[in-house]
Amino acid sequence: MSLLEGLTVISPTKSQSTSLVMSDYIHPKCASLAPYDENYNDYTNIILDSGTRGSGKSDKAIFEMWQEINKGFGNEWTGVVFRRTYNDLNDFIDKTDRFFGKLGYKYTISRGNGARIKFSTGEQILFRIMVTTEDYNKYHGHGYQFILFEEGTLWFDIMDLVYQMMSCLRSPYNNIYKNEIAAGTKTKMVLKMRINTNPFGVGVMALKKVFIDNRNSGEAFIIDGITYIHFLSTFTDNPFIDNSYINSFKKITNKAKRDAWLWADWNGKSSGAFGDLWNPDIFCLPQFKIPTRWEVTRTMDFGTADPFSILYWAETDGTGITYTNIKGEEIFFCPPEGTLILLYEWYGCDTSVSQNTGLYMSGTAIAKGIKVIDKKILKDMCEPNHSISDGEADDNICGKNGQVNTVEDLFKAEGIYWRKPDKSAGSRERGVALMIEIMSNTIENATRRHLYVFSINCPNWIDNVMTLCYNPKKPDDVLTLNVPDHDWDCTKYKLSSKKQKQSFSNSF
Repeated sequence: MSLLEGLTVISPTKSQSTSLVMSDYIHPKCASLAPYDENYNDYTNIILDSGTRGSGKSDKAIFEMWQEINKGFGNEWTGVVFRRTYNDLNDFIDKTDRFFGKLGYKYTISRGNGARIKFSTGEQILFRIMVTTEDYNKYHGHGYQFILFEEGTLWFDIMDLVYQMMSCLRSPYNNIYKNEIAAGTKTKMVLKMRINTNPFGVGVMALKKVFIDNRNSGEAFIIDGITYIHFLSTFTDNPFIDNSYINSFKKITNKAKRDAWLWADWNGKSSGAFGDLWNPDIFCLPQFKIPTRWEVTRTMDFGTADPFSILYWAETDGTGITYTNIKGEEIFFCPPEGTLILLYEWYGCDTSVSQNTGLYMSGTAIAKGIKVIDKKILKDMCEPNHSISDGEADDNICGKNGQVNTVEDLFKAEGIYWRKPDKSAGSRERGVALMIEIMSNTIENATRRHLYVFSINCPNWIDNVMTLCYNPKKPDDVLTLNVPDHDWDCTKYKLSSKKQKQSFSNSF
């Protein structure tokens, strides 16, 4: 039987001038992307459906839910759709209502906090708000057979949400009806998790690490018995798209957003703060030996349950060096005095959980690790007889009110000392301003200090710092709530460093 049986495929546009709605059609890409082969669906599937604007991602999700409702599961099947805001959720409810209404299905619909569509045959689709990982607690112990995160990159911690909600993706159906399924009188139920998005927003890196990096679109991979797959679609797959809809996006000045919306580019870093300025051709350098006359320091943002970040910096003195680039060409490099080069990062994060989950390492263990890295930096990246100077660290390591046996004490016992960072009034906003200034200097090749990165050694820094968004409540600051801001704190300490020579013990 054709997947499109019962539907009339017509050719609407998506321009503002048309009165046609999504439920008037299902364009062919929706059907071709949806894996309905039961032999393929032997595992729980987590599918990322990414694409440009106008590629039909929402259409496909509704189409897929329609296919499940057609299988006769009745009240054994419940789907749930998550969005971050009620306005966005209401738009999806309207689309779903129009779709099933056009097909003549009998159902009741309710809106508000308990929004749902309940079909006369027993199946139901719930529509819910999910803002943070804490909202998972509202669903702990529930059972759903189809879970959709609509516009997944709008959640920074999207993979945390996915993994937690996996515990709710369950059903006893196949076990209860195993004899009937074997006899062919009932259809096997396949549990499905779906994430729809275009590749722009705070959750880009979380999804990219799982589905995009070192993966091929359309090729499934299995982790712990779960099948993952990424489907990619663009507006060019939709023969019904109107040129005016696409042309409007070509005028967007934010290159990363424009490339994400037009070409589904997963490599953009922009989220509105520093990413707009980021250009790897300008900021990224190959690793070379740091001359002894350039100071090398490190900064730290300490964490246990949260990640810790330790960054190694070189600061130039206005004299130049010659290095060999990746093409084998000799390059004379003489940036202005005070230019910062990020040499190396140690990002203490359990990436198997999320980009914002720590390793629970003790201060002593981290200090010992720093000493190992110090030796590596001096051996591999510095000229002979170089040294590493004390840098800034978050002052929460020193405790309060004469506390002893602090994290600072643990570091000192290993011979690692830190300086106090600038945490004066306005320092957060000043850090953002300094970052924009130093990046702009680099782009313009100004005579003031620049910023460069040994990119091969610092992939987490690039991901974490270049995807920071502006804070809508404090537009001169970046939004750090529930995002990995540890690399940013480390960077901010270095940007505003006053080169204090005393340790914490002498500065309080």
